[in-house]
Amino acid sequence: KYEFRLNIHQQNPHQLVWTQLTDNYLPFPIDAQKTVAFNNRFYTYYKSGQNIKGVVSSDGATNTPLEVSGLPPTIQFSSIVSTPTAIYALDNSYSVYKTIDGVLWTKLPEIYQVKSIYGILPSVATDSILTTINDEETLKFAKTSDFTSFHVMNAIPTDFPITQFSTANIKDTTIFWRKYMLLVGENADNSLNSKIWIIQEKDDAILTSGNTAPIPTQGSTLFPYDQNIYMLTTSTENKNVLYISEKGNGIAWHLADSLQALPSTFNYRTNASIIVDEKNYIRIFGGTSERQTELTDVWRGRLNRLAIN
Repeated sequence: KYEFRLNIHQQNPHQLVWTQLTDNYLPFPIDAQKTVAFNNRFYTYYKSGQNIKGVVSSDGATNTPLEVSGLPPTIQFSSIVSTPTAIYALDNSYSVYKTIDGVLWTKLPEIYQVKSIYGILPSVATDSILTTINDEETLKFAKTSDFTSFHVMNAIPTDFPITQFSTANIKDTTIFWRKYMLLVGENADNSLNSKIWIIQEKDDAILTSGNTAPIPTQGSTLFPYDQNIYMLTTSTENKNVLYISEKGNGIAWHLADSLQALPSTFNYRTNASIIVDEKNYIRIFGGTSERQTELTDVWRGRLNRLAIN
């Protein structure tokens, strides 16, 4: 006896469905902002005048204000990154600040002048936080676990971004050596850097390769999704579009098709915060508008076939 069952999709499994969760996530005025995921929640820090404020949320739609303490108004919002155990940030003097609860920040002792914090670099050995430090007037890569000690490595390329960058990690558990980071960003003088960088640790050195991007990268945001790397970037019509690098190779990119296009009501932005959660939802927090004002909306998207019942 054989049993035959025909399942018919009620929704296109390849469609990326977007919903605007809110358009007033933060109160005005806002001069800068950054959202990170930490302890299964979303922490947003923003500058309002000379005050540093924050909110925390479990869903990205509603939030609770934070009484942020110890974070100076000179903080570089683009530098705020999270790890499994802490959130770190740099100020304009390149001092490092740390919080383990999202609220109380402390300034760490200066061992080196830290120029950049790129986030967790996947490694075949031990994953570490990748940074750029000033070592006797030479900018070098350095690894650290908590900024109490550094493993200083090779000098960075002369055109490697150290400000206003976005990164995405590739860590394939099925392929031993397939562990690296992709990066797009600006040059040290804030000029356009037109490359997509691949960063990998090998033989106690940080290897980098910069490939000229076939698409605009300034103000773009990278994020891993569906075993690929996506990039929220701009088109020539001052609209946002999504580009995809299949299997995260970082070299070949193609425009997302109409099923994964952003909705027509999605306002143009740069430097958005994008986070993917364990239920395969993409959340886009704010960003900077075409008029250089801060947006306060939050969007959520997910491929239908990745929905978890």
